[in-house]
Amino acid sequence: VAEVTEAGVPAAPVAAPAVVVPEGSGVTTQEVEGKPAVSVYFDTAKTDVTPDFAAVAAPVKAYVESHPGARLAVSGYNDPRGDAAMNAELSKNRAKSVRAALILIGVPEASIDLVKPAETTDTEDSMVQARRVDISVVDPS
Repeated sequence: VAEVTEAGVPAAPVAAPAVVVPEGSGVTTQEVEGKPAVSVYFDTAKTDVTPDFAAVAAPVKAYVESHPGARLAVSGYNDPRGDAAMNAELSKNRAKSVRAALILIGVPEASIDLVKPAETTDTEDSMVQARRVDISVVDPS
């Protein structure tokens, strides 16, 4: 329940603590609108998923198991350096690696959708943040 100020206006939401992005490969988790979300980060030009993925991704697996019909959207990004076509392929291969890692921890393949973002090259964030795959939960409508 949102707090309401004396003027009847909802109070500003309390900001969630900032997620610390690893310098190279790594994985982070956070909650977005009450659902777990995971970001997997990669070393430059690599598609290897970090070994601690299983432990950190456990909340998305648990969510899918406890919410019938929930799906995972897996989207890959790359930094702006290098050839655009090669970067697009790298983003796709990173997303496929994350899908394979999700399957290895027991997430049903049928619950995972590879979703190509409108723009795979991330120029908004740092180079490190741009080399990532985001996993988000999509509940059935």
